[in-house]
Amino acid sequence: MASFDLNLTTSEGISYALVQGFPKIDSDSLGVITAQEEYIIKASDWIAFYLESIPPPEVLLTNIVTPNRRPMPGASFYITSALSAEPFSGQLPADPFSAHATATAGTFDEHMRVRITYETVKQSVTEPNPTDAETFLERSISTNAEFLYIPSKKTTQADIALGQSSNVVGSPNKDSLMPISKVLPGMDFNYRWNFVMRPHWANIMNLLGHVNSTVSKTFFNAEQETVMFMGVSGSQKFLWDGATTVIEPWSLDFKFSMKRVRENGVTYGWNHVWSPDSQRWMKLLRSTAPSLPLQESSNFEHPTTGLFVAGPILV
Repeated sequence: MASFDLNLTTSEGISYALVQGFPKIDSDSLGVITAQEEYIIKASDWIAFYLESIPPPEVLLTNIVTPNRRPMPGASFYITSALSAEPFSGQLPADPFSAHATATAGTFDEHMRVRITYETVKQSVTEPNPTDAETFLERSISTNAEFLYIPSKKTTQADIALGQSSNVVGSPNKDSLMPISKVLPGMDFNYRWNFVMRPHWANIMNLLGHVNSTVSKTFFNAEQETVMFMGVSGSQKFLWDGATTVIEPWSLDFKFSMKRVRENGVTYGWNHVWSPDSQRWMKLLRSTAPSLPLQESSNFEHPTTGLFVAGPILV
């Protein structure tokens, strides 16, 4: 059985060797440039290499999003457009899917020769079509800030210069008129869908003012209770052609606001308030039975009760 020095690794840690004579770069009469490489990899790594090179679509809310494909090493403007693979030796079959895990040693070729075809980004990626109602999605992020007034009661003060350690015991602050405020930076998320025929208004109304009960990639893995649904804004057109009325789909903006305070390694969100007496963030519960937090929490992406039941899909 052949032995190889797989001395290179991909960004996901898959070992490979570059076959001599590669890469190859070609250009046709129209100026379209392609590049090819051939690797030797372990047959058991084929599936992982394929998924790294051509990752499957991911679901973002109710949309299908295509992740970036693997670029050519050292030339990020080339991305993978096609893959082919075969047993390296040509004398033995390969078992890249481990369908015959109990086969005796030497039955299958342990390595595979993989050919990768790269194209430039513009050649390989289909331009977005803004009239494609199933995939058209825009998202934006902006910043906000809240100023938290902190009473001087129970605070301390110390004469410490910039850059010096603040891990000292200060003297009690007796200046009752000292203006103290803490800046709490935040983030606002906006998700816009066009071509929504029937928004799920009941769910939208029910979840106004709720905070997220789950951690989601939609909000970059923001912790529970740190993202609040602020509502939607949108527009819909009614067109008259002289004979009939044409009702166009909605264009909707779903708006969310993040409150995420990080202190001493602990994260606090919308249901935490600053307690001047204890000089710390506390989770406040209303004195009803059962006790409820300030803001109720919900799964914004629940398939039936969430915000995006209709999404951008024509239903």
